[in-house]
Amino acid sequence: MSNKIKKQSQQTEALTVTQMHIKELRAKLNAPDPEEIHQFTLYKIITYLCVVVFPLVPVSFYRIWCVKSEFTPKEQKLWTAVVIAIAVYMVSFAIN
Repeated sequence: MSNKIKKQSQQTEALTVTQMHIKELRAKLNAPDPEEIHQFTLYKIITYLCVVVFPLVPVSFYRIWCVKSEFTPKEQKLWTAVVIAIAVYMVSFAIN
């Protein structure tokens, strides 16, 4: 078993520049995407519930736009538009 470990360590030391570049590219490709969107975290589920309940619209805005928010800028803009649309619909429904 120790022979395998020695062979692997010797192989990594003897890499050419091209092989090292390929190894770096593979590591970069296999790394997790930092801009991946996770829709159903606990924080976001609570925010979604605040959006559904009309009196909690200010709370939902706060949760969407606070500094510690888990929403990406793209999601923040989209959910702001959704909250505004729901609020306008509810106000127009209440007036009629």
